[in-house]
Amino acid sequence: MPASSAPLASAAAIFAAGAVAALALALTFALDKGWLTVGLALMVPGIAWISERRPLPALRYLAAAMIVLVLLRVGYEPRIVGNDVGTTPFFNWLLYGYGVPAAAFWYAGYLLRRRADDVPARMADSAAILFHSAARRAGNSSFHEQRQRIPSIDRIGGSCHASLGWPRDGDRA
Repeated sequence: MPASSAPLASAAAIFAAGAVAALALALTFALDKGWLTVGLALMVPGIAWISERRPLPALRYLAAAMIVLVLLRVGYEPRIVGNDVGTTPFFNWLLYGYGVPAAAFWYAGYLLRRRADDVPARMADSAAILFHSAARRAGNSSFHEQRQRIPSIDRIGGSCHASLGWPRDGDRA
């Protein structure tokens, strides 16, 4: 590739990654429930595919940043859709909310590893394993067990405050 076309290839790669992000955001806004998690996770293999076609190193790290964003989203609300998980024991929102990102991260890891076995590729593989095990765990229990087994942020924050000896807001005299 001539030196004069390198900036053009980089601009095309960045534009394509922005188009993938716009598509994922549009799907998130058009649909309801836990589609934000699914949409953000589906961005990762799209960005990985673009980085394979246009080898811009920043795209690999953009895919890794999107993985971190999905992990933060699930850390904020592990049940993906709050209390409206569904009534079906296996085919509910936990399966979609954890299963689709697991498959997306696996495919992104596969695409990223074609070029190099670096941090973004390993992050995608690790996230795929994490989401796969969470999907299996959620699928092996009934609806009421799922609610009790997945801790809310409030309970995690309360236990962190208690372990540090800090009073909670309601505990102050």
